[in-house]
Amino acid sequence: MSEYGRNRPFFGFILFLIIVTLSLRTKGFFGGADNYNHYRIATDVFRFPDLFFDLWGKPVFIAIMSIPSQFGVGAIKVMNAIFAFTTALLVKKTADNVGLKNTNLLLVFTLFAPLYTALAGSALTEILFSFVLVYGIYLFSQERFTLGAIVISFLPFARLEGFGVLLLILGFLLYRKQWKAMPLILFGTIFISLLGLTIHDSPFWIIKEWPHPADSFDTYGKGDLMHFVSSIPDILGWPIAVCFYLGLIKVFGKGIPKNKRDLLIYLMLSIVILYISAHSYLWWKGKGGSAGFTRVLGGIIPLMSLVGLMGWNLIADRFLKAKFLRNIVQLTLSVVLIFYAIISYDLPEKLHPFEEALVRALKWHEENVGKENEIYYFDDIVFNFTKYDFGDRLRYGLPNPNQANLGLDNNRVLIWTTASEGKMPLSVFENNEFVKALKIFQPIFDDPKTPNYYRIYLFTAGSRMSFSNELCSMDFDEVGSFEIDTTTFPDKKGVCFLNKEHLYSPTFSGTYGQLNLGGVKELSIDVEFFTDHELEPSEFSLIGAIERDEQMHFYKAYSPDSIEYQVNQWNKMGMTLPVANLESNDKISWYVWYQGKGDGNIWIDNLIGRIPGAAISNEVYSVDFDEIGDFNEKQVDKKTFPDKNGVYLLNKDYIYSPTFSTTYDQLGLENINELVMNVEFFTDHDLGSSEFLLTGAVERDGNMHVYKTLSSGDINYEQGMWNTVKMALPLTDPQPQDKISIYIWYQDQGEEQIWIDNMKVRGR
Repeated sequence: MSEYGRNRPFFGFILFLIIVTLSLRTKGFFGGADNYNHYRIATDVFRFPDLFFDLWGKPVFIAIMSIPSQFGVGAIKVMNAIFAFTTALLVKKTADNVGLKNTNLLLVFTLFAPLYTALAGSALTEILFSFVLVYGIYLFSQERFTLGAIVISFLPFARLEGFGVLLLILGFLLYRKQWKAMPLILFGTIFISLLGLTIHDSPFWIIKEWPHPADSFDTYGKGDLMHFVSSIPDILGWPIAVCFYLGLIKVFGKGIPKNKRDLLIYLMLSIVILYISAHSYLWWKGKGGSAGFTRVLGGIIPLMSLVGLMGWNLIADRFLKAKFLRNIVQLTLSVVLIFYAIISYDLPEKLHPFEEALVRALKWHEENVGKENEIYYFDDIVFNFTKYDFGDRLRYGLPNPNQANLGLDNNRVLIWTTASEGKMPLSVFENNEFVKALKIFQPIFDDPKTPNYYRIYLFTAGSRMSFSNELCSMDFDEVGSFEIDTTTFPDKKGVCFLNKEHLYSPTFSGTYGQLNLGGVKELSIDVEFFTDHELEPSEFSLIGAIERDEQMHFYKAYSPDSIEYQVNQWNKMGMTLPVANLESNDKISWYVWYQGKGDGNIWIDNLIGRIPGAAISNEVYSVDFDEIGDFNEKQVDKKTFPDKNGVYLLNKDYIYSPTFSTTYDQLGLENINELVMNVEFFTDHDLGSSEFLLTGAVERDGNMHVYKTLSSGDINYEQGMWNTVKMALPLTDPQPQDKISIYIWYQDQGEEQIWIDNMKVRGR
């Protein structure tokens, strides 16, 4: 191919455009959560400079990607694509320098080895590792050993496997008698070790901060010794893999290296063998943090491709001696390899159903909460999808985990995902009556049998039972992992269609504990449907199911047989699913099942599961003092706390807070046995034992029936910060005209003061 490609930069430019375009059009990430972690670290280094020396994040990768990352994760993808193309050029020039033929084909062999193509659209470190490695070897091929040794000395800080590669490089330099270059193999390690002393207290901090445990079986498991070897056809693609195997035969057939060029080829092959062998051993023994990910071999794909080119030359020299025929075959092979790579990994990478669910959650947040509010998170996937839009309003962790409401308020939302479990268990929120779930999202898979344990919760401060009554709403407007129809109904963005080829709608599935349904007796499930023909009995059904210990505990199917529906119109049907007295791990599911055998189609939309309206809200009083309203203007303080729009001031001249006062029948809530009040307060001094009282009272027929106080001496609090206190007022044998009052009474007569905010009362 060197003949048809020589002096034709247009060919390389086309390949460059393809690889960059694939990167730009990639919505998701090949390689999963590690992408988000690398992106977050690279983005945060200017706020937290110690991250420059994060060995898991890889210091070379962090330093190079720190500036592009400020422009969004797409910039890192493009940088990786550029490095991938540059690496392909360098390995081609290296092949030229060692005397190989048809080296332009090496651009395709490298860029469109399927794994390398996928990695070029990621935020992972394998591409940069391959660049540093190939650049160093390219310099060796030019006899520039000093500069090559310096470049390769930084290889371990692009990926930690580089420490093993340095040993082979050292042996190569020793054999070539490059005495000046040999010590420079340690330059990168010494340089970064010394820089790291700005934050670490030992020159050996690299050893102390090593991120991977010696034994990792308990965390990552272990597997077959031949796992990586057997994956080579998937990594390179079968056409390149066959050439690679033939190339191995050719190299080993050469015997002992006879010249400098052969020695460099042996070095590259030795790196490939060592790299694969090391990862195979670590995965086999469950050591070194190996998780068996075949993507780690992406760092040596350019070298494997060079060996593959040698295999191709064996074929070309024997069967394609005519120049014209060789050019036609190699051009055809290039086109085939490009499409093979794209098809192999279904590129450009689409959003995974988990990511698609987060996009839906963020869209809901924007429409119902607003971008001006703060978002808190534990899972770096949230950082990836919100950094550009939320910027400085994006926070890791919780505002204040020591407060009753965890520091959340109406202006703060925590996005909790299943991946957050290890950092903050879901039970913390399920058992907290001062935190409510605004909304729950989950991935939507086309195949209902797909394991579906991932959840996204949007939490904020408030009563649990005051969350949105919609548990899951599927409108099929966005294309996820399932097939949708976006053309049949112009007035709808998308609908889900069912027929004999597509029997099941996406399934909602969650446990009773995850859904936080304590006190809820039933769920309602609705779906809209459209049919273009008269339905057969039970042609399709709305299904609700409850499993206990992997056995069916309850099953309900509802078909439109018993309702009036219209052909060629949208209809609606629904059913209730009893959920009283369930256990925490009982699994609740609902979906639509098409049971017809003919050629008809059913379209569905807006498959919604919700808590019936009677259980939507139990909050009966809430005031945040942001507006003066009927309150004493002097007592509404809008200046002392810049992060709050308004708070209420209590002192010796104004000893009572606003009072919540009502009668039992005015509450409008059935079966309420007590009221719970919570209030935030701020003090700048030590409180006396009865400096203020949280007070609740019930009067009956003009006499005190129930009286309860909670004094400042009975609570734990901290000075100089906002605290939350709560008290329950029992409603003993309530009567309709019982008068209920709740307020705060400030009893100190000195010059001190306290501030209160967010008084809330709810029934339970």
